[in-house]
Amino acid sequence: MRISRLLGLLLLMTICLMAEGKNKAKCPTPESFKPIADSILHEGYRLYSYEKMAWVGSDSMFAHCSHAKEVNAQAYLEDANNKYYIFGNLEQAKIYFVSIFNKSNNLIYAPWKSTWNDMDRAAGQYEMDLLRYRNTAIRKVLDACGDSLYKANGEEGGLNFDVKYIGPNLTRVYILQGTSKSGVLPMGNDCMVELDKDFKVLKFKRFHHSYLPMKMQKGVTNFMHSHTQDNPYITSTDVCNALLYARDLFRTKEFLVMGTAFQSGFYMKFNMIKGELTGENIETLEKDSEKKGSPAKPCD
Repeated sequence: MRISRLLGLLLLMTICLMAEGKNKAKCPTPESFKPIADSILHEGYRLYSYEKMAWVGSDSMFAHCSHAKEVNAQAYLEDANNKYYIFGNLEQAKIYFVSIFNKSNNLIYAPWKSTWNDMDRAAGQYEMDLLRYRNTAIRKVLDACGDSLYKANGEEGGLNFDVKYIGPNLTRVYILQGTSKSGVLPMGNDCMVELDKDFKVLKFKRFHHSYLPMKMQKGVTNFMHSHTQDNPYITSTDVCNALLYARDLFRTKEFLVMGTAFQSGFYMKFNMIKGELTGENIETLEKDSEKKGSPAKPCD
């Protein structure tokens, strides 16, 4: 996307924002946005790491596991040296496959390398607890939230679940939209559900109100979408899917998000190569552009 076109688009969005509401919040400063950005990136990269392990582990399992048809549960665990993604059967109390990711490798940037073990052994108690915990949390979310989770046609791809243990009384489940189509970056149809110790729903939060399948191809340097007042900032789920698809598959470098909840618009830039998330008032960007002799132009 050319810089002149991008700034022109931002200018047009700014004019619309200023016209539609003066009661909106003021834009955060770059300094006040930094702790917000750090928190979003921390959770976004954690989600990415989990989803990438599930991707790589599942691909290995289906390619090499002798008992793939018997697998009905999976879970993640780690020790001082490695991270493990395990596959087993709850009823049989068996572990059939393990993907191993050495922590000495950089597990943030592609390519991801792993070793694997095809096996048929009894599951340990801790492994059974992890497998049962993840399956139960997902089942309870599906039972309680039902059709509200599905904003995309099933032909687009399935949902991915990340189950995070927060404490003895709180479990957090992220739901991200996947895709089975090539050349598509799935954005939207993402939620977060919090459960109590009995797996009853405490909180349901939807990050986007619809599914946004974005056409992508290698060579596209950046892409952009906007956020409304419900979720004014880029989300951890945005960060996760941007890394999984835009960066790792299409080699895209930047993800741009316009926060429309603020008076003049707040422009966020996620540099996926450097791992940096910054934010700026659009009016400031326009003034800086003019000082450099490159005024914003209408889209051409």
